[in-house]
Amino acid sequence: YSELLIEGKWLKVSSAFNIEMCERFGVKVLDFDGTDHALMHPFDEAGNKHMEYLNQRGAYNDLPLDEILATFTQHYPGFMDNTVNNAPGQSGASAYGDDAFT
Repeated sequence: YSELLIEGKWLKVSSAFNIEMCERFGVKVLDFDGTDHALMHPFDEAGNKHMEYLNQRGAYNDLPLDEILATFTQHYPGFMDNTVNNAPGQSGASAYGDDAFT
């Protein structure tokens, strides 16, 4: 999500999806009135668990790539060096075409 400063108040705002996308995935359209947070709904329209924010990690001026990678590696050990389904001769995240992760 992003954070917006509106009239001196920081608001957390999830990405917006068009109504067709929401209907396709069975989630409610997010309402944003500029006075309160607009985060993804915890449950879909059928009452199934949809989204859960577990940790507030703070606000950053730039992408905290090192922190993201450390947390990702902690929760998904071996992914960054996994060679399954990679292109021949490549391993880990570099096989997915993003040099920022190598």
